[in-house]
Amino acid sequence: MPPIGEPFYVLDHVDSTNLHAMRLADSPDVGHGTVFFARSQYAGKGQRGRRWEAAPDSSILMSVVVDPSASHPECGFPLSMAVALAGSDWLRRHLGPEALVKWPNDLYWQDRKIGGILIENIRRGQHCRRSVVGIGVNVNQQHFAPSLPNPVSLRQATGQRYDPILLAGELCGYLEQRIRLLATGQVDGLLAAYNERLYGKGRSLQFQAFDGYFTAQVQEVDAEGILTICRPEAVRYRFGELTFQPPLLP
Repeated sequence: MPPIGEPFYVLDHVDSTNLHAMRLADSPDVGHGTVFFARSQYAGKGQRGRRWEAAPDSSILMSVVVDPSASHPECGFPLSMAVALAGSDWLRRHLGPEALVKWPNDLYWQDRKIGGILIENIRRGQHCRRSVVGIGVNVNQQHFAPSLPNPVSLRQATGQRYDPILLAGELCGYLEQRIRLLATGQVDGLLAAYNERLYGKGRSLQFQAFDGYFTAQVQEVDAEGILTICRPEAVRYRFGELTFQPPLLP
């Protein structure tokens, strides 16, 4: 099976790398490991229908095609977990151990969001045929929309300017390592690593759920992607049932 990043297509301008990958998913030239990288996109997709905004040539904007045989037959949380860990692995190369994973799969550094992941599955009936893993990382951008509560870029964190395409190639290597572990059934080890890097673990943070705003501590995530927090009693939440409220930043 080809490694992640072979082939690696660079697109000058596209609506969304995820949309582009899904349109081509049935092409014989698009198999497991295919990456579509965009210099700019005008309809980037984020979680829950949000837009992913990025200035041209300033970010990693890429989508990776993954076959279920290399990830997980249900195309569920284990793949999301492996991808988030790969992003954290790669960020730690540049930012050190403060690069964490915010449930379910955002990439954080010092209470600020530096990247996000959106996984969309292509199904045939009840069966997952392929997954398209969209990854966005703020690389060189220094000005963000006021509506974004806590963004940060790699350049802001380090003071250095980067080549997003070269960084995307680095990230592919880390994705390959983590997805190989998933393919060999090492879900328990991945879950342990995920919980070690879980943003907010043991801290009092602000949340919003159906019953309003409250303060609680992050405890752990299970293999189905369900988050347990202490309110102080332990309460479990699925994705979409709970929202983190970003801390006030200077």
